[in-house]
Amino acid sequence: MTVSAFLSPCEINQALLAGSWVIVVDVLRATSTIATALHNGAARIQPAASALEARELAGRVKDIPVLLGGEKDGFRIDGFDFGNSPLEYVPEKVKGRAIIFKTTNGTKTFLRVKSADKILFGSFLNAKAISRFLNRQRPDRIIFANSGLKGYFSLEDAVCSGYIISQLSEQNPENDGATGCLALAKQLSGDVRKLLFEKSKHGKYLKNKGFAADLAYCSQKDLLQVVPVFDVEQNGIVPLDTD
Repeated sequence: MTVSAFLSPCEINQALLAGSWVIVVDVLRATSTIATALHNGAARIQPAASALEARELAGRVKDIPVLLGGEKDGFRIDGFDFGNSPLEYVPEKVKGRAIIFKTTNGTKTFLRVKSADKILFGSFLNAKAISRFLNRQRPDRIIFANSGLKGYFSLEDAVCSGYIISQLSEQNPENDGATGCLALAKQLSGDVRKLLFEKSKHGKYLKNKGFAADLAYCSQKDLLQVVPVFDVEQNGIVPLDTD
């Protein structure tokens, strides 16, 4: 398995996507929220490019009840059922529902890598589940797509990518991004809470805006066993059956 990591979406080499498995990482908070919502019973999550598109997509869902989730500058979009806090996506609200989801960073990264062979969604919460699945399936080429912060590098995404890479049975970094993520994870993944609260720029922003509970939740390593994967037929992210 050869492993590459791109530290922001603008770095992603489109030519590499064909034949590759991509792991989208947006610790704060999109991929943490996706993993949580699916763990709590959401039927599928459909990413949208904008709030307007999210509303349009929601109007087309006829098979199951649908909810809108997403944020702008960290806060719930007006008229949406949820923001981007994983703590909002509790079983009694999301079980059996489709969620149309729009965020500042994570959903844009997904749309940029949509042509990849397979797309998974990783966070600290489900890192071990992701690495275990990759070790079983052993794809030839893996790309970690860090969502970053508004097009720029974010520390927490790089550390999370490195943490997952460190658990792969074959660590064969193909670019400096993967090597750098591994080095950062070795230094900073031991105390993810400190990373999010004290070192991450976006973490400090969210803490100051009243989302400290989200940071504490997202800092938990290997809490969930869910492996979110984009399903082309359903046009949404669903929990992968890993049995």
